[in-house]
Order: sequence, then C-alpha cells, then structure tokens
Amino acid sequence: MPELPTFNPHDFKPGQPIDNLYFPLREDFTYHYRGKALNDAGKLTPSPDNTRVPDLHKQVDGIQVLVVHDLVYLNGFLEENTQDYYAQDVHGNVWYLGEYETAFTRDKGGKVIKVSHQGSWEAGVNGAKPGFIMVAHPKVGFDYYQEHQPGVALDTAQVTAVDLTLTVEGKVYHHVVLTKEFSALEPTVRDFKWYAPGIGMVLEREFDGGQLDAESRFVGITPNGSGAKVGALEHGAPGEVLLTLLLPEGAPGAALTMTKTLAYVGMPFGLPADGHVPALDLATLF
Repeated sequence: MPELPTFNPHDFKPGQPIDNLYFPLREDFTYHYRGKALNDAGKLTPSPDNTRVPDLHKQVDGIQVLVVHDLVYLNGFLEENTQDYYAQDVHGNVWYLGEYETAFTRDKGGKVIKVSHQGSWEAGVNGAKPGFIMVAHPKVGFDYYQEHQPGVALDTAQVTAVDLTLTVEGKVYHHVVLTKEFSALEPTVRDFKWYAPGIGMVLEREFDGGQLDAESRFVGITPNGSGAKVGALEHGAPGEVLLTLLLPEGAPGAALTMTKTLAYVGMPFGLPADGHVPALDLATLF
C-alpha cells in the first residue's frame, strides 16, 4: 500500500530552494520537452511541453510554495495550462501541494469550445493532503502518495529502479531513477518517469491499457524572458555537448556548452555524460 507522508509545516523554511538532486527547479528558467500524445483520432501527434519556473511563490497549507507553469501543446494548440505547487522540506524531500489545471477542448479548427479545471486541488482545502513528488533518497520499492483527495487526486508513485544508464535524444545519463505512477481514478493508466541527477525528469512514457498514449523527452533549458526556443542538441568537441539556442529573427545566434549552461543554473558539471556508455534497453523495463 502507498504511504501517505506525514506533513509538518515546521519542516519547511521560507526561501528554501528546490535543489533535490533528482527534482531541481531553478527559478527563472524553462525546461523544454519534445513529446507526442494521442489526439482525438487516436493517432500519436507532436505534443511539446514547456515547464516554466518563474520567481513566483504563494502560501499553501501554511507554507511557502513555488508556483511552476506547465504548458502542454497538441496539434499546435495549447491543450493544458497548469500551475503546480512545490516545496522542499529541510530533509531534502520535494512535496507536491496542489495544482490548478486549465484544460482546453477544441473543435477541428482549433477553436476552444470547452474549458475545464477538473483534477485541480490544493493541500489543506476540502481535505486534500500533499505528498512527495521526489524523495531525498530514492530506494527501490518505496511506494508513496503524491497527492491525496478522494475522488479528485490520488496519484501514487513507486521507485522501480535506481542507478540506471539511459540515452535520451542522443545524450547518455547515468545514475537515473525510474518511478512508476498510478492512480485509482485511472486504473488502466501507468506512467513511467526517468529522472537524471542534476536535471530532473528526462523521459516520460505513459501507457493506457498497455498501449503507449504519451511520451515526453527532455531537450534543454533556456532562461525565462530570453525569447529563445530550444533547437537541436548537437555534439561539439569530444566530451562536450552543445545546447543551441535559436533566438528570434534578427537576433544574433548563440550556442552555450551544456556543461556551462548546467553550471549556470546551479547543476553539477559533467551532465549529461560523454555518450560512450551503452544505452539502456527500454523494452526490458515493461
């Protein structure tokens, strides 16, 4: 049975950065993902995801949380705009304290015909309780609630593997943690997420009834407000990975080394790794 973590507001300090090794959230940066998801016709179609971390906080259930904006697109249109609430305790665990989700239903021409906030919840409101989004020290077999409000939000996660080696978008990551998520409200869905140290989630694969219905792959990080969008991640000199930033038309081009970029946002040097370690066979995990 999943464990519902014991929440104690005294375990949190205002201004505490979220620097958990497997779930760092650097303020004023956006994490970019290349993805695909099933559309209404049942076809996998491009579905990019931008997770924007602004310098924005609010009070939830007696503590200060960081508000993160997650923007998911499908068929070129915004499908979901979610505000997620996170906080890290003094022990290094990152807590999930709620979300305000705005989902858009569109007609064939892309016009919005319905807006829904179903699934939104906030810790301390209507009996909702927070849970872990990432523990300080992931151990295989640990099973925990990420959110708990019966009938609304009951996501759980279980640490399935640690110390994996994984290749995503041509980059090799080491010491990767794999979790499997489940909700009693969606009993046919299983969501697998891979987390790399210093970066966070680098791969997500969601299955419904055993069939892949969504996938998301990490491609890079850009500063907020730069007007930049992530382009290709290219290999430069031996042992060096380049993150190419494509700036608006008319602006000068730019290329930053990944190691410099990661260091700039407070992440360890040497991530991702050099690319010479054999990739993990994803098929062995299902």
